[in-house]
Amino acid sequence: MQPTEVVGIQTTDDEVVIQLIDREVRIRWQQCSPILAVATTEQRQHAELSPGGCRIHRPLPDEGVSIGGLVR
Repeated sequence: MQPTEVVGIQTTDDEVVIQLIDREVRIRWQQCSPILAVATTEQRQHAELSPGGCRIHRPLPDEGVSIGGLVR
């Protein structure tokens, strides 16, 4: 199975939106991690896509989430 290419991410109050080449995947914060589930909206807005496109990182709280684990 080939890895899915991530082209961008967006955040909302309730979820992270992972933009793939062929589709968009919406994942509720509670499904991402326990830390991000209780983070503030402001903290979630600082989401960054890793240079390789395989992780979403948020500096505060310091939490990284593997996109491969979220997108199937």
